Amino acid sequence: MLVDSKKIEKVGKCHKVKLQIQDYNLESSFYTVPLGGLDVVLGIQWLQTLGTYSAQCKPSKEIYKI
Repeated sequence: MLVDSKKIEKVGKCHKVKLQIQDYNLESSFYTVPLGGLDVVLGIQWLQTLGTYSAQCKPSKEIYKI
C-alpha cells in the first residue's frame, strides 16, 4: 500500500540484488513496484545497514491561501 492508501497489484520480489552507489555496495531483496520514473527506492531497511546515524530535519510549514 502506498502513502495515499492505494493498493498496488502485481508486486514482485527479487532476491540478492547487488546495488552499487559510488563506493557503497549493497546486496538485498527488492520489491518490484511500478512507481513511474523511479529506478529504486531505499527505505529504512537500507538506512539501518549504515549503522548509527543522526538527522536534523528543519521544521516545515505549509501556507494555504483561501
